Amino acid sequence: MQKKAILLFNWTPTKFVANTNLTKVLFPNNNPSQYAAFAKDMSKVLTTDPQSSILQKVASLKFVADFPELNSFVTKYQIPDDQINAMLKAMTHDSLDAAHVACLWLKNNQDLWDSWIPALPKSVVSCPIGMGRYLTGAAYSCISCPIGSYNWQPNNTQQCAPCPNNFDCQGGLTVNVLEGLWMPNRTDIPVAYTCPMHSSCCHQHSCPALTCAHNFKGILCTECAEEGFYLWGSECHQCGSAGGASFYAVVALAFVCAFALLLLPYEEAPTVELLFFYFQVARYIFETQVNGILNVPGISTFLSIASLNVDGFVTDCPLPLSGINKLLFRFFLPSLILVYIVTIYFGLRALNARFPKTHSILMSWAPEHLRHESVSLICFRAIIIVMTFVTMPLIDSSLLLLQCTEIEGKNVLSQVPQVECFSSQHAAAAALAVVVLIAMIVGLPCLISLVLYKLWKADLIVYDEEGLTPIQKLFQCLYIIFKPEMFYMLPVTIVEKGVISILFAMMSRYPSLVQMNTYIIVLSGLCGTRIYWQPFANHLEAYLNREIALGILAMIALRQFTDQYGVSNFALAEIGFAIFLPPVLHIIRWIQGNYQKHKEVIGQVIRKASLNGSKSSKSGFTDSNTESQSQTQTVTRKRTMIASGKKSSIEKLNASTRSNLRSFNASRKTINTLADENKPLNLNPTFP
Repeated sequence: MQKKAILLFNWTPTKFVANTNLTKVLFPNNNPSQYAAFAKDMSKVLTTDPQSSILQKVASLKFVADFPELNSFVTKYQIPDDQINAMLKAMTHDSLDAAHVACLWLKNNQDLWDSWIPALPKSVVSCPIGMGRYLTGAAYSCISCPIGSYNWQPNNTQQCAPCPNNFDCQGGLTVNVLEGLWMPNRTDIPVAYTCPMHSSCCHQHSCPALTCAHNFKGILCTECAEEGFYLWGSECHQCGSAGGASFYAVVALAFVCAFALLLLPYEEAPTVELLFFYFQVARYIFETQVNGILNVPGISTFLSIASLNVDGFVTDCPLPLSGINKLLFRFFLPSLILVYIVTIYFGLRALNARFPKTHSILMSWAPEHLRHESVSLICFRAIIIVMTFVTMPLIDSSLLLLQCTEIEGKNVLSQVPQVECFSSQHAAAAALAVVVLIAMIVGLPCLISLVLYKLWKADLIVYDEEGLTPIQKLFQCLYIIFKPEMFYMLPVTIVEKGVISILFAMMSRYPSLVQMNTYIIVLSGLCGTRIYWQPFANHLEAYLNREIALGILAMIALRQFTDQYGVSNFALAEIGFAIFLPPVLHIIRWIQGNYQKHKEVIGQVIRKASLNGSKSSKSGFTDSNTESQSQTQTVTRKRTMIASGKKSSIEKLNASTRSNLRSFNASRKTINTLADENKPLNLNPTFP
């Protein structure tokens, strides 16, 4: 064996170096540039000492704070290289394992390692805010709350509490509220409140307490941050003292609505009632959904108009109102429609008393079906129609004035949290709300029921229009749109609307899952009765009644689906389809039915337009007069069939045929004999 000197590169301390008689060669101090060049080209010559690698002990500041004893031990732990080499050499020469060698070292070097061990920790009794009391080894220590937990108790004797729902706990005492919620200043436990407007509160993933979106401030973020700005349409608008353009648009809209209802044939009243009911329920269903169908501008505006909710469709500041006064303004549009109708009634009465000729000329401009009706009857019908679709808006407005919640120990209005419930500032508005609720849910249905009961007992529930006194014609408006055996349905529908409004108002404070399950149970029952139980005399309304019931069930299912899986563009398209399909189908059937009913008259008009001369005109008039007599006789035969029970369930009394009698009033004298023989129907349904 050749014994020659060798030069090698190795780490120390290692087992090889400890058991080999090696002499360390000293080189000049380390030159980092040399080693950097060597790393790129290993043919380069190294002439300096390699850099020493120091084993670092790294710990986070949180770990050091939570475990100070471990930090002290690790910091002091250090064994000299010669002792490490001695232990490595003993493992080879004495054939000892690592555990045996370490045990011998501990016995022989107690004076060294005894200083490493920290003093015995003492158990803490309580911990400050942001820390929890945890058992570490044999003692309790205060440890900062990890992510997903928190502690707001100043003398906490327990571990950190888990983060509650609707919050984001980032460790220690930091607790943020999730998007769309509002949180007051720190108390004993985190409390989150749902904002009346989702967009006005926290608009990020999570926010600290008292955080509002830009331009908003106050409790539940219900106030505008800038002076002179008022909250309308979920946005802050600057208001002038005279109001904005939206206010005058609302005034004009109410007049147009009142005027249209006065001109509306009463046979179409069920259609108006059903469609308004359907759109109002649609708005209820999706009102609380984040990023739902009400975020689509056109649909949101349409449903707000159908719900008579001024705050939902204005584009500027109608009036400088806030707080209680703004909630009271919700009564404005429904009440204004009624005021317009009453004003028109008294105006026409006064005109007829002072200027009868002017009144006659004015009434001659009215549609054919109104020319021979009294002003009282026309206005009374319009008021009944209005009451059928303002019930839910009025009840909803009243409930908003009574909805209270507890915030920071105070019972405040949910919509105006700056006002304490039933305080002097709230008492008058609350009293008005109670009066409206009693009037709409109890008073009005009971009054109508009493009138209908007395009419039934007096055998005055009649469906003929001949020989009735003016007061009988007024009372006939309460039941004429329903089938004879269901003449009592008007107060039932009013109570149904009140129940639905109260249901949605009561469930608004509960989680979405509870809301949806309750809606499914209640609305399934109500819609089931609408599908099976058809009270309307006109078959068109019977079909529409079924379809809106199915539409409501479809919207409930879509709401639950989108709550579970999120709102997508395709889901929004499905919801829009479900909302507008029943009205579209009804319009198609209405056009088809009216064309079939009037196609001969339409043909006559076309033929008259193609003829020239007075002779042709006279012939056309004769044909029209003959046609009117035929139509009147047909109506009489149909009513006779209904009275005798011969008419099938699907072939219901078509209320629109009653307008034919009025339209051809001039021909009635020719059939007086027939009318006398067929006396007015006097249907007397008995209750089971």
